[in-house]
Order: sequence, then C-alpha cells, then structure tokens
Amino acid sequence: MRPQATNLAVSKAASTELQKRLAASRPKRGDVNSLVYVAEAKDKTGKSESGFRPGYVTCRVAQKSLGPGSVTVRLEDGTTFELLPVFKWRAEESYWMDLVGEASGPFSIRPVSAS
Repeated sequence: MRPQATNLAVSKAASTELQKRLAASRPKRGDVNSLVYVAEAKDKTGKSESGFRPGYVTCRVAQKSLGPGSVTVRLEDGTTFELLPVFKWRAEESYWMDLVGEASGPFSIRPVSAS
C-alpha cells in the first residue's frame, strides 16, 4: 500500500484550478487521477516549446503502474489524487502547492522550508 499524505497545503488559486482539472478528468477503469512532473516539452521538430514552464500536471495513470515513490495525497477538503513526486516525500515535512505562472500553467510542489 502506498503512503497516505495529508501534509500538503494548497494556495486558493491552485486549489480552484486543481478542482477544475480533476473534475474534467474521467479516469478509465484501473486508472487514477495523478499529478506528474513534466520537466521539458518539445514540439514535433524536437525543439523546446517557447514559454514552457516545468511543473506538475494532472493526468490519468494506470494504478498498477504506480511505483513505490508515489504518494496518495488527501487534501483538507477531501480531494484525493496520486502524486508522483520528483523528490522523496517525507511524512514529517510540510509541503506547499501553488500554480507556476498563470492559471493554465503547471503546479509547483515544494517543502515549506524551501524558499
């Protein structure tokens, strides 16, 4: 069983956008709503997309493909999703989630102690 995380606080703007994106996602049987980190985006020619910002995006992931590093996140409002963090999630740490740039952009998730 994957770890359950309740140590993620979310900005109001990120919470609103996350709710919209999760509501629009309809996972197929065996899939789960997830946040995954995208470091780079390239166009059809292989060039980096102009204006791209790295961060977490919502997507559907096959539940059976989730590895030991994934975490089931349960927010205060009851929202639940799988997180595939790019760092080791620590239960004793507090984390903060916000939007990167505009509302249509990705999310950032970082330890509260990080600046």
